[in-house]
Amino acid sequence: TTVKTLSTINNIEESLPETVFLRIHRSFIVSVEKITGFSPTGVRLGHQQLPVGRSYKNYMLSRLNDSVIRQQS
Repeated sequence: TTVKTLSTINNIEESLPETVFLRIHRSFIVSVEKITGFSPTGVRLGHQQLPVGRSYKNYMLSRLNDSVIRQQS
């Protein structure tokens, strides 16, 4: 779902629960539950591929790897 708003993405990011949403790019915030695959350069949401910004890569990989490990336990 695409959301258009006059608010900044930083303000939106601050208002969302950190455990549910993840900033992956200066233009994208995604629901962790909707992620179907990921790599250091992209995130897949079903059939849609979104890029991961360089400055978000390490944090995103850490969060998603932790999530995968918890699901496997």
